[in-house]
Formats: sequence, structure tokens, C-alpha cells
Amino acid sequence: MKRTIILFATLLLFLFSSIGIGQAYDLKKKVSLKLSVGYGKISFGDLNSFGESFDDRFDDMTAGWVGTKRGEFKQVEEWGTGYGAELLLNLTPNWKLSFGFGYTQRIEGSLMNIEDESIGSYGAYVKPKIVVYPYSLNLYLFLPITSSLKVFFNSGAVLYYGRINLNFWTDYDEPGVLTYTEEGEVIAKDRSFGFHGGLGFEFSVSSFLSLFVEGKGRSGKLNNWEGWLNYTLSGGAIGLGKVTASGTAWYCEQYDPGLTEWYTMIKVSDDIPTGPDFRNARDLEVDLTGFSVLAGIRIKL
Repeated sequence: MKRTIILFATLLLFLFSSIGIGQAYDLKKKVSLKLSVGYGKISFGDLNSFGESFDDRFDDMTAGWVGTKRGEFKQVEEWGTGYGAELLLNLTPNWKLSFGFGYTQRIEGSLMNIEDESIGSYGAYVKPKIVVYPYSLNLYLFLPITSSLKVFFNSGAVLYYGRINLNFWTDYDEPGVLTYTEEGEVIAKDRSFGFHGGLGFEFSVSSFLSLFVEGKGRSGKLNNWEGWLNYTLSGGAIGLGKVTASGTAWYCEQYDPGLTEWYTMIKVSDDIPTGPDFRNARDLEVDLTGFSVLAGIRIKL
């Protein structure tokens, strides 16, 4: 976010410093700043599938235990808030060109635990987090309805930057049988192009300030994630120490011979997971296609 603000400020400085003072004054009258807050949808199917499978494995590990499970996996909410800013330049009284950036984040932590006095205890935690930064180049058409009310249309190309942080741990204690602790973190980044378009209404409050509401649809996917994995397994006779890996983030199902079940996993490696213990392997995907409702202000500079 800090890097985005610096980039936006640098663009403004370059724009006004690269032309003469008189031209800068004339240009300033043609420039406006649009600030918005929105509520929209992002699909996290793969991340939520991992979390649900993480929960299923917890239940399978404790099948037959006498005790009450506390907590469960909470899906990452697809609907949430986002923030944006755009710099608009008048091409004609009705047409405007804009450069914009935005920020949206989704995060959810889930804690599960169970205790059986005759067996032991088991605790688990999983927290997926994703941040998306859209950078856009847009074309606007403003059409007056009354002296203070306008309808506007926009469309443009978007460069999406995304970052995933997936943290999880489990702590299993069955004295005399099996005791271990595992901790893992996946960090991955991706970027991809997409498109969006919208329709809105703008109401002029004064000569320099307007209010607006807008509906916007977008298309785009992040499905080429690159990153790294840090994983530690310790305790009892199965301690493996620390494992690190880097490469592509993959979505797959992995067979657990101890529980004789398939579980959704997110793996990081150069090559796609193969072999008898893996199935349905593919690129990890976050679908950005969706709809947003925005509101905010436009300030004429």
C-alpha cells in the first residue's frame, strides 16, 4: 500500500513538473481526484476448499474421541470492502481519461480444539489472507441529466497484483502413542490483466466537489502464483525438522495412508505434484470476476 501511494504521488509530481507553469495551471483545471469505498465479491474457492479439508482432517483424526470439539473452519468471506483512488484528466467536456489504483483484503482465522481425558488433546489453527492491488487505465463518458446531476459510464484495463499468506499449525498430543506439532506458512504472489466497466451517477455539491454512486463489474483471475513454503514438523518419532520450498503454488488432493482419505492441499514446487498419492493437481486460483458497489467523492483540483 505504501508503495502504491508513493507511485501515485510521483505521478502527480511528474505530471505538473514536466510542463510549464502556465500549462500546469491550465492542466490543473482539467484534473480531478476520485476517492471511493466499495463493497464487492472475490471468489476464494481454492483457499476455502483447503480450509474445509483441514477441518475434515481434524474430525477424522479425532473420530471416536469422547469430547466436544470447539470451533470450526470459517470460510473467507467473498464479499468485503475495498478502497480506490483515480486521477481523471478531461479530454473534452464529456470524456475523461483516468489512472487508478485500489486495495482490498480478505482474512479469516479459525481455531479448533478437542480434549479427551482418556486419549489426549488436539488443537489446530488455519488463517488464509489475501490482498489484491488493482491498477487501472480507464475511459469515462459523463452525460448531464440536470445542471447538478450526471450519469457516467466507464471501462478500462486492469493490472491485478495479489499476495497470499496462508498460516496453519496443529498440536497433537496422545501420550504414549503419538505427539507432534506442525507449523506451516505459504506466501505467494501473482499478477494478471483483466477488464472492468461501470455505470454511475454524480451529484455536484459545489464547483469543486461532487458525490457519486457506482456499480462496477470486472473480470480477471490470478492463477499463476509463485512463492515459497516454510514447514516444520517436530515431536515424537516423526520429527522431520524444517522444510522449505519455492516455486509455483499448486492446488491438489493428497492421499493420507494413515487415515485412508484424500485431503485438499496447497503445495509449492517447481513441478506439478504427480504420483499415486496426488490427484486433481492444477494451478492455485483466485477468481476476481464479480460485481462491486462504490460510493465516494470527486474533487476538482
